[in-house]
Amino acid sequence: MRLALEAAEISGARVDVAKLAASLYTSYFEAGNGSKDFSGIINLVRNSSVEPIRSK
Repeated sequence: MRLALEAAEISGARVDVAKLAASLYTSYFEAGNGSKDFSGIINLVRNSSVEPIRSK
């Protein structure tokens, strides 16, 4: 994911959602989940205090 973000930055593309995803995966890894499947990130999201963005 880091390589894709670097390539996007070089090309000038806006990748705000990808940056958020990378941040979530980093938090997931740093929380001791490095040996687990990344699909488990949903637990990190569910336990987050961040309010979801709802479409109008």
